[in-house]
Amino acid sequence: MINMPIPTPTPSEKKDSTGEKSFIQRCMSDLSKDYPDNKQRAAICFKSYRDSKKKSSSKFDYLENDRIEILD
Repeated sequence: MINMPIPTPTPSEKKDSTGEKSFIQRCMSDLSKDYPDNKQRAAICFKSYRDSKKKSSSKFDYLENDRIEILD
């Protein structure tokens, strides 16, 4: 069995709560074969959405040896 990669939100899906709803619906549908349990699939999709928001809102990228790179 080949597992599909976990979906990530598109830039338009990251903008507001309407985008969040669209992403969760798309993600739930995309993962339905690999993750038949609705609660598990929902947890994966919500985590993917939250993680993507954290990455996009951070202005700093922490590199090895405690160096910090400022992102534009």
